[in-house]
Amino acid sequence: MYRSIFPTPFGLLISYFSCILLIFALPSGPTPIADVKSLTHYGEPYDGNTRFFRSTLFVAAVRACYGESCLLHGVEWMSPKGGVTEEQMLRYMGANTHLSPLQAKVLLEDEEIGFAYISQREARPSM
Repeated sequence: MYRSIFPTPFGLLISYFSCILLIFALPSGPTPIADVKSLTHYGEPYDGNTRFFRSTLFVAAVRACYGESCLLHGVEWMSPKGGVTEEQMLRYMGANTHLSPLQAKVLLEDEEIGFAYISQREARPSM
């Protein structure tokens, strides 16, 4: 994958969509599609943070409280930073980080929840 010291907006966009395609577009059976009015999808860099707090998890939870379904995805740990990831925070809070895509679909469609996290480990075990 292309990596630049001074990334351009176009380069970042290409890198982002390349990661999405690699993780969620590989064939492994039918992909569940949640029946929701809108879905906010958060897929930030997987290597976590070492110097600041990433607010994605908090923002997704608040949006879900207001009826906006939110899906996060990530990994437990990844180099080179090896920083704190959303999966680590969720696990520390006691959340189930082993949801299948079908289980996540059910949570997203539930109007009382509307929030789900899918680990790459569950979504694409071969990766």
